[in-house]
Amino acid sequence: AVFGGSECSFVPELCSPCDHIFDQITPSSIWGTEYFLVGFDTWISSYTYRITALENGTVVSVNGTPTFTLNAGQVQEVNSNADAVYLSANQPIGVIQYMEGGGCTISGDPSMMSVNAVQQTMTQVTFTTIESPIITEHHLQIIVPTGAIDAVVLDEITMNSLVFEVFNGNAAFSFADIEIPEGSHQLQCSQGFIANVYGIGDAESYLY
Repeated sequence: AVFGGSECSFVPELCSPCDHIFDQITPSSIWGTEYFLVGFDTWISSYTYRITALENGTVVSVNGTPTFTLNAGQVQEVNSNADAVYLSANQPIGVIQYMEGGGCTISGDPSMMSVNAVQQTMTQVTFTTIESPIITEHHLQIIVPTGAIDAVVLDEITMNSLVFEVFNGNAAFSFADIEIPEGSHQLQCSQGFIANVYGIGDAESYLY
């Protein structure tokens, strides 16, 4: 495995506080062509994402509009994005999402996550939040086909489909961001999903 990160990162540049960020980097052999990014709780009013191209002539669209053209190994970084984003490309790309520092958001702390492509869904997972006296909120983000929003089961209870929103640029998928209690949880959906978990506190966070 390859891990990437930094001991003292400002995300974006000059936005305090600095903190260590790291994650296992997704191998290029399983990069995909479609990704969905979801913004964070109102404490963290914006986020950064980075796109890396695998091949020359990679055209990346944001919410259905061609926006960037990259060659192999080139990186495009977008800062201060607040809304959910649908990314698509004509060739495989790698995507990393970052929480931004509190110096540029309402309150925040840098964190880093390698984003899963839509081609890498799962149907069930057991996960746990991080236990911390400083982190006071824990959240679950769920990305599912829009036709499956009434079939998402969290901790053996079917979720209310009204908490889901449709992605701008791709109405075939929807997302939800809900607060969850500290501890272990189980998520299921027979049509597949992508899930992210994060926690926030005073100049402290985690994201995976």
